[in-house]
Amino acid sequence: MAVTGSVGVFECRGMTTLAAALDAMGKAASVRLSGRHGIGSGWLTIIIDGTTADVQTAMAAADVAAQRHGEIITSLILPRPEDATLASMPHTQTALDDVELSAGEAIGWLETKGVVPLIVGVDRMLKAADVILLGWTFIGGALVHAAVKGSVADVEAAIAAGAEAASSHGELFSHLVIEQPEADVLHLLPPTPAGQQQSLGALGLVETTGYIGAIHAADQMVKEAAVDIVRLTIGSGGRVATVATGALDNVKAAVSKAAEAMQPIAQNNGEALITNPDPQLVAAFAEVAPPAAHAARPDQALGLLETRTTVGLVSAVDAMLKSSEVSYEGRYKVGYFLTAVVIRGELGAVDNALDVGARAAQRHGELLARHVIALPYAELTDRLSHA
Repeated sequence: MAVTGSVGVFECRGMTTLAAALDAMGKAASVRLSGRHGIGSGWLTIIIDGTTADVQTAMAAADVAAQRHGEIITSLILPRPEDATLASMPHTQTALDDVELSAGEAIGWLETKGVVPLIVGVDRMLKAADVILLGWTFIGGALVHAAVKGSVADVEAAIAAGAEAASSHGELFSHLVIEQPEADVLHLLPPTPAGQQQSLGALGLVETTGYIGAIHAADQMVKEAAVDIVRLTIGSGGRVATVATGALDNVKAAVSKAAEAMQPIAQNNGEALITNPDPQLVAAFAEVAPPAAHAARPDQALGLLETRTTVGLVSAVDAMLKSSEVSYEGRYKVGYFLTAVVIRGELGAVDNALDVGARAAQRHGELLARHVIALPYAELTDRLSHA
């Protein structure tokens, strides 16, 4: 990518902050978005280019807008950068898909820490006003965001209602409404929902820190009541949300049981029960995950061990496989330095292997949790995400 003028690098925490900054850039000067990149922990970077004067004006406007909506990490202007410097930057590998917005429409963002408050907030938004859910995704640092579009009045009403609902079920990070957003802002929108819109009796959510907590929650749900575990969805920052559907009374009982049983296993970051979830919400958050690649083996116990270091995990796996007749089924990287490993075998062998693995993990890092499920349900196995 050859640049004859200057390049502006802007980095902040959170998608709402980034959207506000980019919109201000485009409205203040003639600059072009040339790429974006996420580096983790909720830190997001965009790169713009244009004449030196335009880039300077745009960056100044971005600083003002971002300070009103969140946290600026840094900003930098590079006059006439070398082509080789830009070619090696990760933002150049990010595709900027074409997105369209009808005239007179606005876009609203809702950003939370954790999936539970986001889903609750999105459901309230869709029920409060005539808006279309554009999608959702995680950012890093446990931050997740969703975007809606519609008339200015509808989007403002939806975001206000969603922010209030999200705050009542967790931590609201930020929210934003942009009327007639600049074209480049549309490149920041999350992926379009891939699921099918349908009506459900209820949606149950339990969010934990760590993969083990999510599997334990799912196991408790399906054993407590007749519910379907539709997916385990990562929310970044080490958090995983278990999503269950079914009749209202069954989902309510399942969520209550999972939350109660969570204490000795993992940190419970929140739970929620949504009655008659909006069909758009179902398509975005409750689409049924494809069956896992693991063969269902209900006669074998499921063992899980989770650490904060790769060295600890590798040491634990080696020790477990050497100590007992168990098979390695896969591992799952949750985020926030958390990695879980899954083994299978006879209950006694799995229990012994986990004891040995836990000691090895503690010697070489930080052990977060160990857990065994003696009789895992086939439905639970189908939803597990490790490979």
